[in-house]
Amino acid sequence: MESKNPKEILKTRGLHAKKSFGQNFLTDPHHLEAIARETCHLKSNPEMIVFEIGAGLGALTRALLAQGAIVHAIERDRDLVPILHEEFADEVDAKKLVIHEANASTFDFSKVTPGTFVLCGNLPYHLTSTLMLQALDVYQQLAGAVFMIQAEVAERIISGPGNKVYGLLSVLLQSRFEVSIVHQVPPGAFWPAPNVDSSVLRLVPKLVQPQIDWPQFKSLVKMAFAQRRKTLKNALLKLEDATEKIQQAGINPLDRAENLSADDFVRLSGVCHARRS
Repeated sequence: MESKNPKEILKTRGLHAKKSFGQNFLTDPHHLEAIARETCHLKSNPEMIVFEIGAGLGALTRALLAQGAIVHAIERDRDLVPILHEEFADEVDAKKLVIHEANASTFDFSKVTPGTFVLCGNLPYHLTSTLMLQALDVYQQLAGAVFMIQAEVAERIISGPGNKVYGLLSVLLQSRFEVSIVHQVPPGAFWPAPNVDSSVLRLVPKLVQPQIDWPQFKSLVKMAFAQRRKTLKNALLKLEDATEKIQQAGINPLDRAENLSADDFVRLSGVCHARRS
């Protein structure tokens, strides 16, 4: 797979990497191929669309196409979109690639396809949580996702109860997905090189999805972690009959949010929703 130098591509057009967009371009073919393989393994059929968030200059796009994927590349930088059209004119003509100039955080995937799809991308560090939560919003259409994110955030997401980095994002993602780190990427694999290590995180939807009121569930988990050092009965004081509901869910009211698994929160949410109904 041909790997092009992003610095030279931008320089010839009078452009530069934009810090405000979190642009750190992955250049190492080994890592690009690894991410593309992990992504394509999630497809259940050859025609399933792969949405790439933040296509940049198309390095991962090229790797995905080499794996036989049909790619819809989302890029919000209007300076890069013409480059993508130029670099991938043949693939666009062959309908193997569709380029969307759009903000991925507000992109409506259902307007492109009513079917199941795969998400992937090298996520800007400052938008990681926003884009991760978006995956939760479209979980019913999602066959899976592969995201490259800051290693520290990836460790937080896969951590379990009792871990000091376990928190809101951990619970929300683990309630819907099996989460795992499948690849590590050092700073030197990027241009410009970031100051942190990166990890490739894989999200696979759970075979049995919890039957929950999702807005209510998110609100409950946020409330529990808002003051994580407080016991549950104190953290959830705004809930009517909080102590009784916590006990009914088989949870100790004197426990803390950081000690509850995603399944514990699902159970507690079910009790709260049933009582409210």
